[in-house]
Amino acid sequence: MKERLIEIGRDSAWYLASNIAVAVIGFIAIPILTRIFPPSQYGIFSLVNTAIALGAPVLYAWMSLSIIRFYPEHEDREELDVFYSTIMNLMPLYLVFFLGILLPVAAFVLPLGRYRLLVCLGIVVLALWVIFNIGLALMRARQQAWEFAALTVFVAFCRYIAGAGIAVWASQGVKGPFWGWLGALVIAIPLELIALRARKYYRIRKGSWALQRVFFSFGFALVFVTFLSEVLSAADRYMVQAFKGSYQVGLYSMVYTLVTNSLGVISSFIAVASAPVITKVYEREGEERTVALIGKITRYTLMLLVPAVIGIVVLRDPITRVVTSTRYVPAEPAYLPIAAGIAFFYVSWIPANAFLLKKKTRQPVIPITIAAVANIVLNLLLIPPYGFTGAAWATFISYLLYMAILIAMALRLMPWRFPWWSTLRIFAATAVMAAVLYGLLEAGLHGLGGLTAMLAAGTITYFLVLLLTGEYSRSEMAYVLDVAQRAPVIGGAVERLRAGRKGGGADGR
Repeated sequence: MKERLIEIGRDSAWYLASNIAVAVIGFIAIPILTRIFPPSQYGIFSLVNTAIALGAPVLYAWMSLSIIRFYPEHEDREELDVFYSTIMNLMPLYLVFFLGILLPVAAFVLPLGRYRLLVCLGIVVLALWVIFNIGLALMRARQQAWEFAALTVFVAFCRYIAGAGIAVWASQGVKGPFWGWLGALVIAIPLELIALRARKYYRIRKGSWALQRVFFSFGFALVFVTFLSEVLSAADRYMVQAFKGSYQVGLYSMVYTLVTNSLGVISSFIAVASAPVITKVYEREGEERTVALIGKITRYTLMLLVPAVIGIVVLRDPITRVVTSTRYVPAEPAYLPIAAGIAFFYVSWIPANAFLLKKKTRQPVIPITIAAVANIVLNLLLIPPYGFTGAAWATFISYLLYMAILIAMALRLMPWRFPWWSTLRIFAATAVMAAVLYGLLEAGLHGLGGLTAMLAAGTITYFLVLLLTGEYSRSEMAYVLDVAQRAPVIGGAVERLRAGRKGGGADGR
């Protein structure tokens, strides 16, 4: 078990680093792009960008999850040539659909006017973005974490920062970021194939129609799950626009984006690193070991997610003033329901592993469908009287409903060893942290320096309380040092620290 956790910890360090880097790039891009483009052009950029961001997962998510689920058994049977070939034989179908059908229609048929080239660029980017993400899924399955991180950050940099440069220096306007994105994908996809050793494993005749049918049967229902997830996360903004106008959409979107970016960094790096290890343990060591591993992953997820949610809610005013401006202060009532609702959604991925491991991928359609319908109904009821705050509470209720139904269904397939005592200690430590933060707020700390000091004080308080309440055992603390020693960048620092201590001891003698 320790070695499996070390695997997750080592890979998580790379995924965390890449998530933070991508988040920082995206954060820096907002003021750059909004200064380059007037609101009308930025709106067009956002529409095309959002269409790609929402549409692509519907096309690649089913394949990505199939790759994660079936890679270990094909590796054990030494059938990676069949596995690779089956996946790569499907990729030209995406290119035929997008470049052979959609692109000519957009280029010569649709009345797109001056936006024709932009839409055509978006279609080409979408095609390559789908292929790129399938390659990333294969990297995750192979636990090639640093290659995954490097390519993800490279594409994000070219997409936003280099794209902004193209928009200005090459006079490409709103098309600039998409030219940057396209150029990055043209470079990144061949690098993916090299890192994945595609030349060693790919043989066009090795592709298996039977395995393609397995992938399709396993993953097709996930297309609906992904689509409904997008409806659940995006429909409320359109409904706020319809009932209350763009001002309230801006308030709601700011909170939603800030919360999802913050909590997403915490949740996704654990999930991305854990998924291939969970599958490997299930296939090679059995269900009991898998249940034990998922229980530990649950504890670590809650240990990071719970204080992050409460910290965001308590510090919502300084966060809003520092990250945005005083114009967004009226959005603060939405922080609590959105942060709690998003946390419910992020926790749900843990029991949802049961559906993937047991190959029951049609069942998650039920909870996500109920939640999506509930979200639409609740928005219709709550937005007219309460505006964007009503939409925030609709999000909270919908995600809570989704989590409850999903857990009830998942427990029929596999037990979930929930860490109740650890959770109580986590909430106790979070309560102490919240009290400290409220005290610092009353002390009048403000600005970036004040926010940084409060975040540091809250973090130290939280982990110190966990330590004092006995949440960490000696073996666990030794394990953390072991993980740190093996992790990228940090490992060298730990080694130098240990060497310095030994050297100091020798000098003292």
